[in-house]
Amino acid sequence: YRVSDPSYMSQVIKKAARFFGASGAGICEVNRLWVYSHSFHFWTKEHLPLEIPEEYKYAVAIAIEMDYHA
Repeated sequence: YRVSDPSYMSQVIKKAARFFGASGAGICEVNRLWVYSHSFHFWTKEHLPLEIPEEYKYAVAIAIEMDYHA
């Protein structure tokens, strides 16, 4: 999906995140060194490789407040 106005799309994404309960949201460039290389499937106990296509340059970071005493 090509975005014609990145600033506007960023605002829309952040607003949607807050609407669905996020405490904060941001857009950042993907640093592949900070992304897990594998996932773990709880039921099958399999380690599965994660691959992010090279054309994915940005990520959405979402923060959700948690109750420390819950």
